[in-house]
Amino acid sequence: TPPPAGSLARTRRAAVSSRHADAPVRGGLPQIAPEVALFVLDDEGVCHSGARRELTLFNTTATFIWCLLEDGESPAAIARRYAETFAVPVEEAERQVGTALRDWFGRGYITAPGPLAAEPLALVPAVAMVLT
Repeated sequence: TPPPAGSLARTRRAAVSSRHADAPVRGGLPQIAPEVALFVLDDEGVCHSGARRELTLFNTTATFIWCLLEDGESPAAIARRYAETFAVPVEEAERQVGTALRDWFGRGYITAPGPLAAEPLALVPAVAMVLT
């Protein structure tokens, strides 16, 4: 189900965020890795990883999570906003946000996966997480 009109617009980014370059990890909270940027297209996005020379398409919910991460929100705060915006129970929102963060950590897009519960990862991101 798409979010209410204008909800994603409040968290949009039109350009590369410069504040995440070489940012230290704040108490184990996720930080966007250097050379990773999200370009928002309508309610979806394209994530570019310069280090991996990779483009990844983000759906509306992934773009929403990423934009809040760029704003410096904690995983718990992102999950609460996700639950409100997409009308899902908080426990489900925590699991979905945690799964996205763990996937992005495994791909090297963020510096830490954060403390939320998550679904088991696919083999490739899981191996990448072990190696990082």
